[in-house]
Amino acid sequence: MLCDHRLVPAVKHPVFDPPPHNTTIWRYSDLAKFVLLFAPRTLWFARADRLGDPHEGALPLRNVRARDSFIAEAELRAGTAWQMGQGLASPEEATLVTVKSTFINCWNISPDENHLLWAYYGKGVAIKSTYGSLRRSIQTNDPVYIGKVRYID
Repeated sequence: MLCDHRLVPAVKHPVFDPPPHNTTIWRYSDLAKFVLLFAPRTLWFARADRLGDPHEGALPLRNVRARDSFIAEAELRAGTAWQMGQGLASPEEATLVTVKSTFINCWNISPDENHLLWAYYGKGVAIKSTYGSLRRSIQTNDPVYIGKVRYID
């Protein structure tokens, strides 16, 4: 059996708004991860639940309410309650699975260097690029979504 190893570019996702292609971006890194970037010519993607932010991947309250409403309506139509142990995960378990299967590579959008990020990474390095260049450089067998993250309260 032959495997199809065609590489595909980054994929547009409706959740992430792409900035203009000439937008300046920065990647701050410690020296070890910087070396790993150039040796195999790959980007390191960290698992979302290991970034140290307990809110990483958390659903906004509006989404939680919509999910709960959807489940309640489905239960009403089916005439049965949400049943654990029948191959269905609870909403909380489903969110945890999503966070554990999401991998992230963070860049900072800014025309200039960021003093706070330099302070955080100490004697690390900063890579300056553009959004368009980063997007064109991504060629992979798996879908990679790229764009701006919207932080909401």
